[in-house]
Amino acid sequence: MKKFKLIKWYPSIPKFYEVGNIVRLCECYYCDLMGNRIASKNEVEDNPEFWDEIIEKPILFITEDGVDVFSGDRVYYVLKNLALRVYNPTTDDRSVELNHYFKSEAKAVEYIKLNAPRYSINDLMNMMGKITVGYGESVYFIGILISDLEKLKEDVLSNK
Repeated sequence: MKKFKLIKWYPSIPKFYEVGNIVRLCECYYCDLMGNRIASKNEVEDNPEFWDEIIEKPILFITEDGVDVFSGDRVYYVLKNLALRVYNPTTDDRSVELNHYFKSEAKAVEYIKLNAPRYSINDLMNMMGKITVGYGESVYFIGILISDLEKLKEDVLSNK
């Protein structure tokens, strides 16, 4: 769908329309984003001194931090071994199953910190504490309290 941006006042358009507004092709005329007819197809396409065509690139994919990626954008990706790499896609040729893609380097680093092996089994068992069940036997509490997990996450992100 063709779109144009008004860059200079065009005499025949409605008075409420302002420089900077965008029109899109609706059959044989251009309308605003609300569907109001603004100008004929010829008035827009034949007058480049008033209208600037908007060329939209296709979205290649969406990163794990929720950002649309276009051809040539800089993207950070994390390999299975948690190594950080930079990528400038021109097509959607990424290996989705193998890597995690982020637009923000900070989000990629956070992903690495939260997924890197860090604590031993003994560390985790000490965090969980002990409870007594049944016949006086001590067993390690199976569930980690949410507050303990939040504390663990804070420790990891603050590089402790």
